[in-house]
Amino acid sequence: MPAPRIPNVIALRFLVACAVLGGFPVLLCAYDSTPGSGDASFGSRDSIAVQSAALATTSTNTFKSAFNLWPAISIANNQVMLTPTSTNNFMLNGSGGYGIPYRVYADASYTVVLTQNGQMDFFDRLSRTDDKSGSFRLFFRTAAGANVPAGVYRDTINVRWDWRICKLSTLICLDYEYGNATTAIRVELVVTKACQIGRAPDVDFGRCALVANFEPVMQSVTLTCTRAQPYRTYFSDGNSYDGAWKRMTQGGASLQYNLYVPGTGTPWDSRNRQGGTGTGQPQSLPYTARVNAAQPEQPAGAYSDSVSIVVEY
Repeated sequence: MPAPRIPNVIALRFLVACAVLGGFPVLLCAYDSTPGSGDASFGSRDSIAVQSAALATTSTNTFKSAFNLWPAISIANNQVMLTPTSTNNFMLNGSGGYGIPYRVYADASYTVVLTQNGQMDFFDRLSRTDDKSGSFRLFFRTAAGANVPAGVYRDTINVRWDWRICKLSTLICLDYEYGNATTAIRVELVVTKACQIGRAPDVDFGRCALVANFEPVMQSVTLTCTRAQPYRTYFSDGNSYDGAWKRMTQGGASLQYNLYVPGTGTPWDSRNRQGGTGTGQPQSLPYTARVNAAQPEQPAGAYSDSVSIVVEY
């Protein structure tokens, strides 16, 4: 009795499979897909903007395959899983132990949050570039309220990619490529120094018949400067400075006055700048406005001047 023709049976099965696939043999190889991550830069913003509002940026990420990611008739059930691990636990860290918290989102509406070591499938978020590649964006947003000095604030997110991509399919997938890789997203925000004058109320000496009767007026300016930022301030000389006194004028007449460092006889002007250090919070800078009681009497009327507060930092 002749031996069974097993090789013919194997060949027949192969040919049947080939017929289902289109009538030609298919060579299956181990192709590696390639993921890529772009950095996320918030750019350069001053400390007041960082503290007062959330800042946003994005990073572009790509996935390239050796196979068609979107076959026309296949139920491929592809997956591209991301697992982010933030070096600083989603904190942009700078020198001196200061930091700016932020979050990463999968959507532009900031509703789907990526968590530390939490896995999420991004295949359905891929924007198709061509049959074998696509891209998606990650959305980054800081939390308002960070009171930090000027400097560079950074974090690194290591992203583990795990994918399952159909290599061979008809109506269903017959074979998958499984793979993984790790990419890094560098996140950066440059905080610059800033000062902002908040309140600078007018000074009103009121009404008096004699110059000696004008009382000193205590007033203050509100200033916000970057945390730990040195600054100097002074008041300008106004519109009619005479070399020793600022002057309020009315027609050809004038009333001498000055603005003083509180509790002193030192005029607060460009020749006597006053220093300070920012806290990142509003600071009150008090001063005293005083009319020169020894000047000659002047005609009745409404006298005025305009003075600026100048901040150097």
